Amino acid sequence: MRAPSLLIMAFTALASLAACTTQLTSEGAKVDFVTASAASQCDEIKMFTVQGSGADEALRIAFNEAATLGADSMILTSGKRLIPE
Repeated sequence: MRAPSLLIMAFTALASLAACTTQLTSEGAKVDFVTASAASQCDEIKMFTVQGSGADEALRIAFNEAATLGADSMILTSGKRLIPE
């Protein structure tokens, strides 16, 4: 009879872990991810760096941050400017 209680504990631990990850906001979901060629038609608002526990979380953080800055799209770069100043 110990197996069910272990399963419940594991489920509780997983549920708690999932609650700690960054959720995509409704505003962040409206931000488009664009290619470098499409970015040439955009105005740069700000370059920023994000870090998450994995690639998925880092992207959610980036989409949320872009929305907070008022952007409607974003591009992933290696830290070099793609849009001339």
